[in-house]
Formats: sequence, C-alpha cells, structure tokens
Amino acid sequence: MLLSAPIFVLKRKARQLARTGKLPHSAALDRIAVQEGFQNWSHLAKRDAATGRAARLLAQLDPGDLVLIGARPGEGKTVLALEILAEAAAAGQGASFLTLEYSGETLRDLLAETGLEGRAIKVDTSDGICAGHIVETHAAAPTGGVIVIDYLQRLCERRSTPDLDSQLATLKTFAKARGQTIICLSQIDRRFDGAGLNRPGLADVRLADPADLRIFDRCIFLNAGRISLQAVA
Repeated sequence: MLLSAPIFVLKRKARQLARTGKLPHSAALDRIAVQEGFQNWSHLAKRDAATGRAARLLAQLDPGDLVLIGARPGEGKTVLALEILAEAAAAGQGASFLTLEYSGETLRDLLAETGLEGRAIKVDTSDGICAGHIVETHAAAPTGGVIVIDYLQRLCERRSTPDLDSQLATLKTFAKARGQTIICLSQIDRRFDGAGLNRPGLADVRLADPADLRIFDRCIFLNAGRISLQAVA
C-alpha cells in the first residue's frame, strides 16, 4: 500500500492535527494512519519501513535505465528522488544529486527535513550542470550507481549547452555504457487536469524546447498521492 505522501509529511499533518484538535500526539498519529488505511501509526511505520516506496521503485529500475520522474509542483518528486538515492546509498551504490534548482543551503534543509541528512549522497549545485558535465564528473563511477538530475527543463537554459535532444542522447549512451541509472526530474504542464483518477503521461511534460521523450526507458508519474511506473514503448 502506497502512502499518500512521504512519511515526514504525514508526521507534520499529525502535529498540526494534535494542535488544532487538541489531541495527544500519539492519537493524532493513529488517526492519520487510519486515514492511510492502516490500523494505527505503529502498523503504518512498520509496513513503510519494510516495503518503502523508494525501495520498491529502485528494485524495478535496471542499471543503464534513463528514467523520468514527472509531477506538478508540490507532489513530492524531489523527495521521492532523494529517497531513491538514499536507498541506493544504503545498498552501497553510488548516489548523486545534481541540481540547478536548489542552493546548497536549501538542499541541506530539505535533507534534514526529510530525515535523509548524513546519507552518502553526493551533491552538485554548480551552475554548469549539463549532460557533458555529468559524463565528465561520473566517468569513473562504479557500475550500478544512481544519478538524479534536478531538473530536465533546466538542462538547456544556457545557450552554450547543446539542445535537449542531444543532451538526452548523451545521457542515455553514458547510462548504458557505464551501467548508471540516470533519473531526470520533470515538471508537468499546468494544463494537466490532475482531478479524479487521471495520471500524467509523456504528453503532459512541460518543455520549453522540443525533445523526443520516447528516449526514456521508464517513467514515474506522481499525482494526488498516487505513483505509477511505466515502461516507455
């Protein structure tokens, strides 16, 4: 059973519920757990620890995969990617997070908030992040590592970098040759209607420059607490 939000978000909701509802913190935790479909908080925490969403997703990705994680803002795509990196690091695999979106200080705060600080995740917040930079900095990376790029739309912001199609081709060739799993975070177009049971797809990915996204091997989409993993035909 997938949680509707990362466990740290559920804990935050419980704290708010305890304050507004004048409940003991333990009772608030249990109420949140019941809303998630569990008997109580202990049941939820035990099940999440045993079969966490990041571990389940990582187990379904293969070395050499080029993966897209797409969601609208606030759906938790960055947290999910960091959780996957933490799982990879815990398994002794390389784990790198390259971001054009976060400063070092902001990222440290996010890692602390999600309880992932201290994990063996290599962080790169340099301005020159692009496919060439990733290939150069990971040329000696051992097989089986996971690399997250935050995020897809910003790879070609600088005019000096190749177009997005060319960069994705470079990343896919590198991923296959070096046995790296490369994950690109992506924004979803605001026109996507996330109501009901709808889930986004490749056609909903927001692109400033045209690119053939069928180059990805797998896609992970988040919407309203639901996660879907699909192979790209």
